[in-house]
Amino acid sequence: MLIAADRLFRDGAITGPGAVAIENGRIAAVLDYDPANPDLRLQGGILAPGLIDLHNNGAFGIDCAEADTDGFRHLCRALGARGVTSFAPTVITAPFASLHGAARRLRAALAAMAGEPVARMPGLHLEGPFLAPNRRGAHRTDWLRDPTGAALDELLADPDLAATLKLVTLAPERPGGLAAVRRLTDAGVMVALGHSDADATEAQAAIEAGARLVTHVFTAMRPFHHRDPGLIGVALADARVHACFIADGVHADALALRFGFAAAGARAVAVTDSVSLAGLPEGSTARFGGDSAQARDGAARRPDGSLTGATITLDEGLRR
Repeated sequence: MLIAADRLFRDGAITGPGAVAIENGRIAAVLDYDPANPDLRLQGGILAPGLIDLHNNGAFGIDCAEADTDGFRHLCRALGARGVTSFAPTVITAPFASLHGAARRLRAALAAMAGEPVARMPGLHLEGPFLAPNRRGAHRTDWLRDPTGAALDELLADPDLAATLKLVTLAPERPGGLAAVRRLTDAGVMVALGHSDADATEAQAAIEAGARLVTHVFTAMRPFHHRDPGLIGVALADARVHACFIADGVHADALALRFGFAAAGARAVAVTDSVSLAGLPEGSTARFGGDSAQARDGAARRPDGSLTGATITLDEGLRR
């Protein structure tokens, strides 16, 4: 199949006209000229690779922590219609029994939806419960835990979670943090640093142990200071990690996002951190992480106005 467009996103820039040749479901070539007889010619818009969201708690009324197969199918179809071809369904801090239940439902959905032409879910992103209490954000304090060996044993003993888990966000300064980074990395699970009060030395030690991602830079972590750069400074300066940014202009100001993307360069990753309220009208309400939330003033907020998640889809974030 040959798809032509006046504008293409290629090598970090908008170019065009051009076309993309697809063979056996994969991109075979990108052409820098306008072919005479394409199979499909786009009218307007930009032809770009599919979007990948590494941090998605839900959208369109679906919460990844509670979704069943029908819910995940609805979410995957809706995100696919917004240009998202893959995303990591994310579940935040909860009792282990709840996390195991979410993994069981996700595993069942993955089996039932295999081969369907919808956005893919490569695996589960577990954000918590190994987070810093003073940087917890929307996570309940009473559900937070230290990432001890015993806690990991209990968490990973569940076969559904062990089969689906691909990414864990944790605070490396908690007792057992570095050992947890090593153990998860050795098991093939990517570790992200986030919801953390780590200083630069602690953050760099976690990277030495295997961490390769930083979750929503600027948000829920020690603020940057030129004599105490902390996790933010490490995320922007250390070439071994990719730095994720919530691209809504609310969790981090648009100028801060420009600064972060400029500093991280090719290591910068736009994510949504969306919750089930994403894609729903302003004023819609839902439960998230055991608390009430409302879509208000461009984000999901608790009754006191504090942030509890984003309400954008990834295509919206990239347009801002």
